[in-house]
Amino acid sequence: YLVPLLGVPLLVLTIIGLITIFQSDEPIGNKISGPVGIIREALSYATVSDVVWFAGYISLNLALLNMMPVPPLDGGRYFSYWIGKLGDNYRLAFNACGVLIMLIVIVLILGKDIMELF
Repeated sequence: YLVPLLGVPLLVLTIIGLITIFQSDEPIGNKISGPVGIIREALSYATVSDVVWFAGYISLNLALLNMMPVPPLDGGRYFSYWIGKLGDNYRLAFNACGVLIMLIVIVLILGKDIMELF
């Protein structure tokens, strides 16, 4: 009974995060970064305490990202369980769409990182 209940807060957190990202005046491409941008940002800090703070910030962001209800992520497993109650065809379609969305996001972010290198 606990697994389906976790899907609701995860979905709400995802919607709030997406609304926050899209309502800002800054372009979305400036807010999202891959490994190259993360390393570049980490190297910009001078003190050990700043680096430790940044590592904690990245860790928290990864934890929240992993809870998003997209199938390759852990939050997607909970949401997939919920959708699976409707039928296996719905669950398979949801998982396929989620994997496709994640692949597109990965390609876009890596492309942005590669462009930043040159």
